[in-house]
Amino acid sequence: MLANRLKKILHKCIADSQSAFVPDRSILDNARRDLEGVRVCRITPRVSHLLFADDCFLFFQAEEHQANTMKHILNQYEEASSQAISLPKSEIFYSINVQEPLKQSITNILGVRAVLGTSKYLGLPSMAGRRKKSNFQLH
Repeated sequence: MLANRLKKILHKCIADSQSAFVPDRSILDNARRDLEGVRVCRITPRVSHLLFADDCFLFFQAEEHQANTMKHILNQYEEASSQAISLPKSEIFYSINVQEPLKQSITNILGVRAVLGTSKYLGLPSMAGRRKKSNFQLH
């Protein structure tokens, strides 16, 4: 059922020249790259999302156009899947390098609340930071 709904918007996500079954090509080679993921450090690949059961973490650069793109993608997902994203339960965490006016703008675009990264997910810290050892100590 979800596949039939996604057919309506799939052409907006995949380029016309998609060649997923061409040898030595990745299925993602021709996916449109409107969002940039983030890197954990300089030598790692970019991460754009992490999926856990019925939750997901989405990562993108702190830029207004990327926030607008994310909002558009989420709206298309809601329309295609007939599932509503619970914005009151949704949170956004910013790098320390993001200036406050930009944080406010992105938070308003997405309609979510900004957090400090101190919350927990499945009993674990959602953001580990540099103090990984102390974050994962059993108490």
